[in-house]
Amino acid sequence: MCELFGMSSSYPLNMARELNEFRLHGGEVADNPDGWGIASWENDN
Repeated sequence: MCELFGMSSSYPLNMARELNEFRLHGGEVADNPDGWGIASWENDN
């Protein structure tokens, strides 16, 4: 089964630490053959 990582903020974030942990789920610490991906969205309102 694939996994979903979500994060929301009203200011710019550095998600390096969180994404480093999450990438390990691709086979090192969890069997996740479906993989994972990233999407980004900025709203200028």
